[in-house]
Order: sequence, then C-alpha cells, then structure tokens
Amino acid sequence: MTPEHACELIRHVTYKPGWTFVAIPYPAYQDTVMLNVAFDAPNTDVEHAPRYAQVLPQRQKFYLHVAGCATPLDLWDVLVECVLHLELHELTEFFAVDHEYHKPYHRHTTEGLRNWLTRRPPTTQGDLADVTILVPSLR
Repeated sequence: MTPEHACELIRHVTYKPGWTFVAIPYPAYQDTVMLNVAFDAPNTDVEHAPRYAQVLPQRQKFYLHVAGCATPLDLWDVLVECVLHLELHELTEFFAVDHEYHKPYHRHTTEGLRNWLTRRPPTTQGDLADVTILVPSLR
C-alpha cells in the first residue's frame, strides 16, 4: 500500500466521539505515514477523582510503515494496535483501588510504573461456552 492510499483510507476512520485520526505521508522514511491521533481525556490525577472533571487534550504521533499492508484490513489492524496502545495507557491511569483511589498502575508514578512493568499477565486456561477463565501466569 502506498502512503497516499493509506492516508486516504485513514481519512474515513472514526472511533470514539472526539477522537480524530489524521495521516500524512512521511517522506523521511520510505513507505511511511505519520499518524496523528487526538482526543480529550480526563485528568486522572488522584486529586481529580472521582469526578475527573478536568479534561486534558491528548496528542500522539505514530509512524506507520504501510508497504506491508496489502488490504485496508491490514491497515485497520495497525490502527487498532495504535488505539490499543492509547487505551491501555488510559487504563493504567484510571484503574484504582479502595476509596483512597490508590492507583497501583498509574504510569506517572514510580510505584505505578514499577508495578506495571513487573505485573504478571494472566494466561487463558480454558474456555467454557462464552466464559474465558484467566489465571495468573507463572514467573
């Protein structure tokens, strides 16, 4: 896929209200587009919990090598990974425990970053009808 074609396809992408995706060919790298994702997110600092009334503009750039995208679905796969990256970051900031709003994975704190980097992701142990059972992985 050419960068120009990828940019045209990305022009039609929508996600959540207020999210925008803008891509331009990035000539510094062959077959690459620069994707700009913009959205507003609540300020997740503890002092703003639980209402999170303050909103902060979020802007993230991704550089996508699109030569290997043979179909639009290939490109969508890459875009979904970009969105997952952003949503995962927000998840680590919002996840809270107790009424004190202890945020064990908040990446803007030393403890949260350490906890996130050393966590034990679950592994899938089985599938019962529509229920997936997750258990902690072994270290």
